[in-house]
Amino acid sequence: MLRVIISAILCGLICFSQAPLSARTITIPETYPTIQTGIDVAVDGDTLLVSPGSYIEAVSFAGKNITIGSLFLTTSDSSYIESTIIYSPDSDLHSVNFIGGETAEARLIGFSIGSSLAIKCVRASPMIMHNKIDTWFLGISCDSVSSPCIKANTITHTSRAITAHNGSSPQIIDNNITPKASSGTGIFIVNSSAIISGNTIKNAYKAIETWDAQHINITGNRILNSTSGINIKSDQPSYIVNNLINNCMLGISCYTPDVNLTNNTIVKSRSCGIRKVNSGSLTITNCILWDNETNISDRINTTVANSCIENGFSADIEDLGGNTFRSPRFTDADSDDFTLMLSSPCVDGGLQDTTALHLPDLDLTGTDRFQDGSGNGSATIDMGCYEAKTVENPAVIKGKITLSGGTGSVEDVCVAIGAPIHPDSEGNYSQTIGAADSPYTIQASLSNYLTQTSTELEVNPGSTIEYIDFELSYYQPDSYLSFSSDSILFPQGMMQNFTIKNISLTEVMIYSASFDHNQEYFMCDNTLPQILSPEDTLQICIYPIIPTKEKNSNKNMLVDNLQISTSIGSFSFPTIWSPLGIGSDDTANKPESDKLLGNYPNPFNPTTTISYVLTESADVKLSVFNLKGEQVDVLHLGNQEPGIKKIDFDGSNLTSGMYLYMLMVNGKQIAFKKMMMVK
Repeated sequence: MLRVIISAILCGLICFSQAPLSARTITIPETYPTIQTGIDVAVDGDTLLVSPGSYIEAVSFAGKNITIGSLFLTTSDSSYIESTIIYSPDSDLHSVNFIGGETAEARLIGFSIGSSLAIKCVRASPMIMHNKIDTWFLGISCDSVSSPCIKANTITHTSRAITAHNGSSPQIIDNNITPKASSGTGIFIVNSSAIISGNTIKNAYKAIETWDAQHINITGNRILNSTSGINIKSDQPSYIVNNLINNCMLGISCYTPDVNLTNNTIVKSRSCGIRKVNSGSLTITNCILWDNETNISDRINTTVANSCIENGFSADIEDLGGNTFRSPRFTDADSDDFTLMLSSPCVDGGLQDTTALHLPDLDLTGTDRFQDGSGNGSATIDMGCYEAKTVENPAVIKGKITLSGGTGSVEDVCVAIGAPIHPDSEGNYSQTIGAADSPYTIQASLSNYLTQTSTELEVNPGSTIEYIDFELSYYQPDSYLSFSSDSILFPQGMMQNFTIKNISLTEVMIYSASFDHNQEYFMCDNTLPQILSPEDTLQICIYPIIPTKEKNSNKNMLVDNLQISTSIGSFSFPTIWSPLGIGSDDTANKPESDKLLGNYPNPFNPTTTISYVLTESADVKLSVFNLKGEQVDVLHLGNQEPGIKKIDFDGSNLTSGMYLYMLMVNGKQIAFKKMMMVK
């Protein structure tokens, strides 16, 4: 469906110059002094050709299906876009208005448009193409069942670059959008549907955001250096396909029943790659998540297939197979080149049946999505938003796998050269590869067997290399892991470190660490899941939130369990709250209605408002801590009367990151909460 719509748009662009025989070309200002006076005499099918200059007027198409263009329309010279300016003299009026039921035969092409409000569409569906919009408030606004085609525009410095409301359905294609860095939104869709394809959005506070949206397709976009990449809230299934999300605080945030993420590359997220906020289903297929602080949060009802995810994923995510945890081998990640080397495990590693994946025909470089990247004669889609081109003159690597001990099946061995393969029942394997990335590393692995690796294998185009054989030995030690303690004690301090060491000879996946059932405690586990190699250690930092309920009869000790979930099983550790600190009688007996409500906005920059409730007059103090447990600020608020209270906190002196803040009433700790500073 998406391909059909885009093809129709392109066809419209090719044919738009074929005007009716009776159509006129009206020149501005040669024939009429202003654009609006030219519109007033024009009829459907006419073209207003506007010479360079500044036109200080609010233009209305007045329901006429006409073309208004700068000399860019006839010359394709982009300098005419810069030199032909429409600017409303009234900051309350849009510079260009489509409010008379205009159709796709109404076109605005090749202008620079300023003022606080640029273009307005109400019950109109024009084509808005090749314009440069620089305005401090709204760029292009679509309202009341408008369906414009917004294509190849450059939009900068806006609070909201493109918005759609009230049943509109814009096609937003191939635009370059750079809104206000600290507060601007690139594309904002409310109670509408949209096709959002091929856009580059950078340095935004929110790149793409939808509320109560229907039929959202977000395909082939580049979202760069933003606080929030895609924030989608919808009552209907949504498709986010073939996008690059690079260096955002939060990559994709889902508040919708069913979200399908396909062939996206999400990298360098400073907080989280994918966050799911409700119990709806999240389907991740053919995606790459790499070098993110956390890859996936809120993992309930999440499935992953044929994806490359750094350090794997937790046990509560359903593994549909075809996934790899090996490096995607980007061409040059340091220079933000996330195309794939031929030796990448993502090449030809995608799901072979793509009929229901809503994929575009091309990747982000314009390469056909179906290429034979391994040279084995079969065109298979790659993982991520880029497709490696068909290999010419491939090489072949052959060998044999044998197992020593145990009851494993040789057919289950994973042989990882580029995309992983499996041997036949005799243990023989053969892999066709491109030779451009020589030398190669080959790895053979099977659960409960020691992994074997061959490195620095030189491969020449067209060659066949044989006898790269591996013998995997059965290995199941009595103990894989050691722990720093058999219980965790919380004294007065805020933070405790818990260390895990891999004492085996094989890798172990640490999926998650969480408290068994008590939701009043919070633990910082941003480092999980993680693969722990032999002899490696992992330190987990655990932070308590003040308990408010009685946990046992003497009130002197609060006990819970910390659960460590791993690929070799789960481990349980008693958590003991010392009576010398949090968990004392005084804290347990504090009034239930004294509350720390939270802060808004969160994330914030540089100020946020913290709210809390007091049940009686009390001396109040708010303290702010970093994740090392160090106090970075304190607000002595003095004696306050009962009621709901608010205090503004200024974090100008803080660096970006997560912080904890604590409310103290009459010297007693009430609660901790989290907040995030984003600069």
